[in-house]
Amino acid sequence: MLGVLAIASAFIFCANASSVDGKWKTTLQTPEGNLEVTYTFKVEGEKLTGQASTYMGDAPIYNGKAGENEYSFEINTGTYMIYNKFKLEDGVIKLNMDVQGYLMDAVLKRVEEE
Repeated sequence: MLGVLAIASAFIFCANASSVDGKWKTTLQTPEGNLEVTYTFKVEGEKLTGQASTYMGDAPIYNGKAGENEYSFEINTGTYMIYNKFKLEDGVIKLNMDVQGYLMDAVLKRVEEE
């Protein structure tokens, strides 16, 4: 019985982790105006990789971690680090960001691949 539970738990973790793989988009409201950001995520085990893309260019994900529907990563803007945490809920990603002490929330929606 314990073996079956262990296998089921591993399956649920893997299915959940891979469900964030792909492209996600949001529009952030910043003091300088709206900023459209596209995130690309890839989960391999407990590692989250990818990038954030804006009209200004791409920034790779650093220190990406994937847990049981809890993810975290950092983005280096060249001037400062942005610390991010998110969860997948009801088909959207709910992202919390710390931008030099300024806390922001965003909802990311999946970008349908063509």
